[in-house]
Amino acid sequence: METIAGIELGGTKALAVLARGSEILASARFATTTPDETLAALVKTLQGWKGREEFAALGIASFGPLRLDPGAPDFGTMLATPKAGWSGADIAGALSTVADCPWRIDTDVNAAALAEWRWGAGHGLDSLCYLISCPYSIKIL
Repeated sequence: METIAGIELGGTKALAVLARGSEILASARFATTTPDETLAALVKTLQGWKGREEFAALGIASFGPLRLDPGAPDFGTMLATPKAGWSGADIAGALSTVADCPWRIDTDVNAAALAEWRWGAGHGLDSLCYLISCPYSIKIL
């Protein structure tokens, strides 16, 4: 099995994981503070892991809203958000610099829905409706 790295960048905490299949090889947790501090800590973690073991792919799941159009000049950046200091943060640009391998970015909500379909409550189904509830939105996939 190939080794993969994953990032979950949430509004209050950021998680990084290095895994081979379902085996967790390493993990790290950081408070989500400023973009400079948080992204630098994640990059340093990924670089440290890469120094020990190459990873075949990197997955990034981030709070949003994100620019997810790969053809857009600001692909992978944070759009206007109420999280102070994060509007315009180049999430993909910062984290993908460590990855000389395939990488993908999506919102944390989309990533959670995909994980439920792949491994969780939606496993084996032809379609999945993933609902989250919060004061300002409901997302249906």
